[in-house]
Amino acid sequence: MIFYQGLTYQKTGDTTKAGRLFADLTETGKRYLDKASRMPDDGAVYNMINKRDLVADGYYLQALGEIGRGNIESAGRLLMQSQNVYKNNLWVNHYLGLYRDVAEIR
Repeated sequence: MIFYQGLTYQKTGDTTKAGRLFADLTETGKRYLDKASRMPDDGAVYNMINKRDLVADGYYLQALGEIGRGNIESAGRLLMQSQNVYKNNLWVNHYLGLYRDVAEIR
């Protein structure tokens, strides 16, 4: 939702608010990755799934922030990283389909 709010602010000319929202997405993604890096690797399925989800979502949120700021190549790389961690995220696959060719990330 924050991504689409940022796009709306961009369309209405409030680039300051849009930029702040996109930066927040990127920072939230980085926090997710940081939190995942501090999770135990004890072999518990619960921890493995939560860690995988945090990492995949962390890359995805950063990608949305980069898309909003027009950094398509960076967004494409982040989307690929998210997909490598968890292939079944519908929205990652959607945006990757949109930006794979533009970013030339293959």
